[in-house]
Amino acid sequence: MPDEEEDLYAVLQVSPTAERDVIDAAYKRLAAKTHPDRCHEPGASEKLRRLNAAHEVLNDVDRRAEYDRRRDAAVRKAREKERPAPPAAAPVSGF
Repeated sequence: MPDEEEDLYAVLQVSPTAERDVIDAAYKRLAAKTHPDRCHEPGASEKLRRLNAAHEVLNDVDRRAEYDRRRDAAVRKAREKERPAPPAAAPVSGF
């Protein structure tokens, strides 16, 4: 998952371990709430587009597995960046 890519689980407000029926229910709830015909807030169409894209990936077993692999790799990479470098070894003298 590239750094700029949005977390699809966060878009649908579900846990990464959520079952398919939980993902579907969250999608339906959020889509009904943010559909431009019901929600007249600016950006409603964009929110619905993001919901649709997230649901499309997370509802497909193969695409979800690939997404999870990329997401896990990105999380590990981010953690490595946060980890401080080990201290440099002290010079050995007396030789």
